[in-house]
Amino acid sequence: MLSAQCSTGVFGYPYDPAGGGLKATAARIVEKARAQGRNIVENGWTIDEGGEGGLRTSLLLLAIALLLCLSLPLFA
Repeated sequence: MLSAQCSTGVFGYPYDPAGGGLKATAARIVEKARAQGRNIVENGWTIDEGGEGGLRTSLLLLAIALLLCLSLPLFA
């Protein structure tokens, strides 16, 4: 899991300008950032969501999942 973490500390959106769904959303965010002179793609992942809050939500869900996995052995 740590190998997928970006240098900014986030787990980014998959970036594929030809893709649909979340990839299309990421492509729009990347184009907006590039228009501002910023490069936010790292190893095929979008590492900044331009203030939309999506990456923070993803990190929250990941943290909850990890806590649940770590607590399962306590209840076994």
